[in-house]
Amino acid sequence: FREAASQGDEYAQYFMGICCSLGLGTEKNYEKSVTWFTKSASQGNPDAQEALASCYLSGMGVKKNTETAKELYIKAARGGNEMARERLNEMGVSWR
Repeated sequence: FREAASQGDEYAQYFMGICCSLGLGTEKNYEKSVTWFTKSASQGNPDAQEALASCYLSGMGVKKNTETAKELYIKAARGGNEMARERLNEMGVSWR
């Protein structure tokens, strides 16, 4: 994944974020996972947007920011991510 992620593949970047957050094949590093999620999310990957939103909501690897989390959840929900839609419903936020 690392080579494809470094070459800009949004899916590989998302999976690198997962690997860094869980410590799969690399050291566990939440800051690095945020970096990879951000790269993928900026290319419109709704799964990465949802993962990055979760980081902002919890403050994992990044300074906690509920507003940024909401914005990212909305983007992810509009992109078809069901987890983001559920989270927004729990938060009482409309995504449509």
